[in-house]
Order: sequence, then structure tokens, then C-alpha cells
Amino acid sequence: MRLKILAPAGGWNSLLAAVKVGADVVYLGGKAFNARQYAENFSLDEMRRAVEFSHAHGTEVYVTVNTLIFDEELEAVAHYLEDLYDSGVDAVIFQDLAVLKLAKRFSPKLKLIASTQTTTHNVEAVRFFEKLGVDGVILSRELSLDEIREIRSKTDLWLETFVHGALCFSYSGACLMSSIIGGRSGNRGRCAQPCRKRYSLLSSKGKVLAEGHLLSMKDLNLSKHLRELVDAGVDGLKIEGRMRRPEYVATTVDVYRKSLIAALKGLNPNQRDIKRLSLVFNRGFTEGYLYGGQGREMMNYERPDNVGVKVGVVSSTKRGFLTISLSEDLRVGDGVEIACNGEKVGFIVRELRVGGRKVEVAKPGEEAALPFNGNVRVGAVVHKTRDVLTVEWTEQLIRNALREASHSKAKLHGRGRSHGCEEAVPTTQSSGSILAVIRGGVAYSPAGERTIQRPASAEGESASLLKLSVSVGDLESIRRAVDAGAERVIFGGDFFKPRKPLSFNRLGEGVDYCREHGVEFILSTPRITRNRELQLIKESLNHVKSLNPDGVIVGNYGTLNLFLEEGFSHVYADYFLNVTNSLSISIMRELGVKGVTLSPELTLKQIASLHKDGVEVECIVHGPLELMVSEHCILRSILSPSGRCSSPCVKDSYFLRDEKGFLFPLACDQSCRLHVFNSRDLCMVDELGRVADAGADYVRVDARLRKPEHVQSMVKAYREVIDGRVDSFEAKKR
Repeated sequence: MRLKILAPAGGWNSLLAAVKVGADVVYLGGKAFNARQYAENFSLDEMRRAVEFSHAHGTEVYVTVNTLIFDEELEAVAHYLEDLYDSGVDAVIFQDLAVLKLAKRFSPKLKLIASTQTTTHNVEAVRFFEKLGVDGVILSRELSLDEIREIRSKTDLWLETFVHGALCFSYSGACLMSSIIGGRSGNRGRCAQPCRKRYSLLSSKGKVLAEGHLLSMKDLNLSKHLRELVDAGVDGLKIEGRMRRPEYVATTVDVYRKSLIAALKGLNPNQRDIKRLSLVFNRGFTEGYLYGGQGREMMNYERPDNVGVKVGVVSSTKRGFLTISLSEDLRVGDGVEIACNGEKVGFIVRELRVGGRKVEVAKPGEEAALPFNGNVRVGAVVHKTRDVLTVEWTEQLIRNALREASHSKAKLHGRGRSHGCEEAVPTTQSSGSILAVIRGGVAYSPAGERTIQRPASAEGESASLLKLSVSVGDLESIRRAVDAGAERVIFGGDFFKPRKPLSFNRLGEGVDYCREHGVEFILSTPRITRNRELQLIKESLNHVKSLNPDGVIVGNYGTLNLFLEEGFSHVYADYFLNVTNSLSISIMRELGVKGVTLSPELTLKQIASLHKDGVEVECIVHGPLELMVSEHCILRSILSPSGRCSSPCVKDSYFLRDEKGFLFPLACDQSCRLHVFNSRDLCMVDELGRVADAGADYVRVDARLRKPEHVQSMVKAYREVIDGRVDSFEAKKR
């Protein structure tokens, strides 16, 4: 398979520019169901024209249908997928397993690629998607070159990896922060970018240890490492940036295309080309995790936006002009940014003077004067944030492309009829009892499913139908939870420091205590399991079987695949797998999953509408929701600046404080990954009746961060409400 450069196209002009400079693939989104809802995006008619133009130039079109899907949207998604196929698109990128299922049913010839939003970060996850008939996967950005190489050795699937653009602090698909604190879901394409905000790092005593954009990562730039990626077996080199301007798209594609040609010839990339990348957008550049890097050099704590390129320093200011001692070219039409009165001020250069003469361009070493009214100190650094030559070059590309398109007599090369669904929008089923995706008058519904929605009843009567599950962080908390009335205990997985992972003998003590008291013991697995960690789990499977837990709960598709293949009969999917609709529940059941913990992004009304037959359904009702998990530990980065970690996480507890004053607990797990938890505990003790009416079987108290005595009081409160011994108002006061 030919190596391909994949270009982002957030709108028409970006697509035209990408195609004209030689992108092998453009990826874009429609007006719905794509993870960049704030981009310009494409209507179906525009998408057909985009396919026509791209194919005429030998460029493929991949469409992102990579958000989580709700039940009320399934029919619209099914129509949309078939319309995409009829429009001639070459592939669909998905996150939700429901999209995969719908595409296989209604558009079986569509090429399907698992999004980076699926958090695919190990060999077993790739094998999982391979078994489901997926054509390719986009690997997590956190993988090292060695890990990519290992995955390639175990699969023939198309493998994509990001080579340029923005980096999320959290694993993609594993971030709830924007959704929970701001009501704008990243999994639904509406991320408010909380990782670009300002935070303070606080100790347990409230001491401020650092301030700044503490979660803001530099931009990825692997233009100098394309040969290594090719040798590792990567098929697709992906550029991030559907929210970026056309000149960014044109420049990055052009530079990466030329750099790839050079790399394949054994040559280094042209340094002038590499420099062009800084001119279009950068937060500073990093190689990311490709070589295992996790240090401070990956971060830009000072600012979260475009830093541009330094072009000089202010040498004097007088009579409405400032003079810049230039280290780079500066032209009329360039955009510059200067620190003024403590603020960054940006503007377009409208006039330049050198030696008193007006000029169009000033050269390095010259003193260039330009009109400016403001208080700027001498010595202030001047950055170029817009390069007029790049903009003009891109605009010419676009004009040429538009001229070509207007002269083209080619007809649309669709594959068939359209359904007239100009925009893919959510639809609501009127029946309310069964979800149906209509195709030519034939109703499709997830096999064997029915809606479980209990009739509304008095709070105590409904709540009494629920079973109480508790996730805890140590052995003493197991005992306290059991004694307080938990019916299921979830334990294991991520151990947050200073706690340490337990030996299987110690785990056995927890299993035995639960069994003696008639309580289920569910063994948890780590949320993130890189290849090396997955291998440790494989080597421990005999020990796991000897423990004989009542089940295993998993948090990624790799561990899901592993335990299902090993024949474990009671495998549960944790909420990290983002199950939000009936079709995904149906898929889990077909795979052999016994129970599912639903995404906390669902409302009670949406939960009530789900088809749950044959699968135990659990809802999180209490505790600090886990908002992020990251390979980058800011505690090490900030508190151990020398590089060698001083293990601050075992000496104290820490918090991030946002600009509104909310405190977000931080926890480091056994693999030194950083987990960010919500500033407020979820508490639904007064909603248990409604949760029961919605059809949940289990409710979970997440007490992993809590001390044993707190675990006991929380579990007791929920137990008493479920049993009808205490009303919810009284329990909540406690």
C-alpha cells in the first residue's frame, strides 16, 4: 500500500488548497456527527462536490463520523452513512461502535477506520477492530516508535499516526473535562479546550507551586522523523488541523510531501521548508511521545496559542513609530505581535520604513520603523504571526482550483441515489418502544432487544430494585464497603499513589472477604494498558483465574479483547468505553460482555430509552468523575525540573485550581500516569428512584480516592436509601 499524507479540511478553501499541493487524502466532516463541530464543515451537496474535485486530482476523501451517538440519532446516522457511500467518499472514520455496526449493515462496502477517539494504544485493541472487520486504525498519539513497530508486526491493517498539529493533554476519547465542567462534550465534537486554560498547581495545604497554562502542550512536529515512521510500518501520515486556516493546510501538506520524498531517498528535509511550518501556526514544537518523551519540553506553560516566529526586538519608540531591529524578513501585510502594557497586541503591518524610505520588505539586520501607538518597552520581542507571502500563495492556489472547478464539465461520480437528506440531523422515533433504522420500508432493530423502562413508582419502591456497587482503592476499604452493605466491590486496576499494587495473595484476601459475606468481587484492570503492561497482564492470567473473581471489568478495547478471547464469562465494560446507545449495548452483548457501565454523558431520559435486555446496566451515581488521563505528569515536570522524578506524588496530594477557584484532585497511578478528577463529587442519592425507573440494574459509588471511613459512610448512606430506611434528603445531608 502506498504511503499517504492525510490533510485536514475544515472547509472548502482548505480542501482546495490541500488537493492542489498534493495531499493523498483529505479528511473532513459533515454538519453533524463529527468531532470538530466548530469548523466550517460540509453539507452533503458540498461533500459530493468535494469528492468530485478531489477524485479528479487523484485525492481520496475520508469523512469523520467520529462522535458518540445517542439513540435518537441512530436513524439519521444510518441514512447519513448510506448517503456518504452514494456520494463516493472513500472511507469513514468512526469512534462509536454503533457507527461501525450501521455501516456494516447498510453501507457494507464503505471503508472503515477507527478514530484516535477509540483510544487504540495496544496490539490487542488493533486485533479487536480487525476482528470486527475494520479496515484501519488511527493510533493514539501517545505511542512510541517501538510500540508502533510492534503493532505493525502483529497486523496487516492500515495504520495511521498523527505527525503534525495540536496535542491533547489527555488520551483522545478519554477526556470528559469539557463535557462535565462546561457542558460541551469533546466526544460530541464541542470541546471547549479546558487544557488551554490557566491553572494553578496547589499542594494539600493550599500552597501555590506553579501557575500558567499547565495542561497546554506544544504542537506535534515529526517532519524530521518521517523515515523512522515509514520504517516502523506506518501507512498514513496525518496532519491535525480542521480548525486551522487554508494557508496552514497548504503549507503543512506541501512541507510534509516534500519531506517524505526526501526521507524515502535517504535525505534530510529541506530546512527552509521546515521553517515554513512555524510561520503558519505553532505553540512551540515537540516530538511528542515518539521517543518516549514525557518531560517539560513538551509543554508550553506560558501561552496556549500561536507563538509565531521571532523577527526582531524593539530598538526604539518615538513620534507614533516603533523601530524593530530585524533578525528575519518583515513585509507589508505580515502580521506581528508585541507585548504592550502587559498584554499581547497583534496587528497587520500596513507601512514599513527603512532609513526614512517606505519599503515593501525589510531585511535581517535592518532597522525597520512602522506606525504604532502604544506603550512598548525597548527590547520587547516581536513575533511574526502571519506571513503575507504564504497567504498570497495559498490564495492563488485556491483561485486556480476554483477556476478549474468552474471550467470542469465532469459530472458527479456518485455511486447511486441520494436520500435527499441534505443535512444529517437527529431524528426522534415516535414509537418510543423500539429503535428502528428505516431502509426502503424495512425496519432494522437491534436483535432481541426491548426497552426496559420501569413504570414510575414511589422513590423507595423503585430504588429497592437497585443493587449497590462500589469501586475502592485498598483492602480496608473493601471490608468497610462490604460491612456497610455493598453488593458488589470493584477493586484493582489503577492504584493511585501512595498506594501500591497488591500481590495476588493480598488480592485474594479481598476476594475471600467478599465471598464470605456473599458480595461479588469484580477485578478491575488499568484504564490504559500499553503493550508492555498488556504483556504483564497476559503473564498473570493464571493468577487471575486462580483468584476466581466474579468478573473482570475493562477500560479499553485491548483488555476487552484479551479477556473475551481468554474465555472469561463475566467481562464488564467500564464507562471509559463510552457506551451511549442501544446499538453499542447490543454489540457488547454479542461480543459476550455481561455488563456495561454507561457513559456519564447520558441523561436519565436517554438512559430510560436504551434497549438493555441481556446486559446488566450500571450507572455512576457518586464520586469524583475521572476527567482526564495523561502520559504527561505535571507533578514530575514542575516539581522535579532536573528530569529525575523525586516522587512528589507519594509525599503529598495535589490539586489544579482553575480561574473560577475550583479545585481538581490529581492522582498518579502505578505507571506514573496522571489522572485528573472533577472538582465536585457527583451525588445522585436523591435521584435513585429515577435511576431505577430508567432501568439501571446497578448504581456505583466511585470511592477509589477515599479513605476507608469515608467509604463506609458513603456506602451506608446509599444502602439505607435503597433499602428505604432513610429518605434521600436525610442521606444527602450526611
